[in-house]
Amino acid sequence: MFVFAAALALRLVYAFSMRTSPLSTELRGDDVVFDDWAQHIARGEWLGRDVFFQAPLYPYLLGVLYYIFGHDLFVVRLFQAVIGSLGCVCVADATQRILGRKAS
Repeated sequence: MFVFAAALALRLVYAFSMRTSPLSTELRGDDVVFDDWAQHIARGEWLGRDVFFQAPLYPYLLGVLYYIFGHDLFVVRLFQAVIGSLGCVCVADATQRILGRKAS
């Protein structure tokens, strides 16, 4: 629980500090593609017209977030903070299993 709380706290500090930055609304590279794809999904275009050229899970998750909360990149950053923190918990758990002991 400590690993999740510490990882989430750091990510939330960053997310809230970036909220006022002009870069907080800037999308580049794959971000543009995923954002556009997610907006189509949020509008009900679940299947699209083309073959998937990238893994579709992330755009579908974004599409659900956009459908529920609207097109808000801050909500996406909060979602990513939680997912990233869960990833830290998975790494800590794997480390404990490999080393055969509890991390302090």
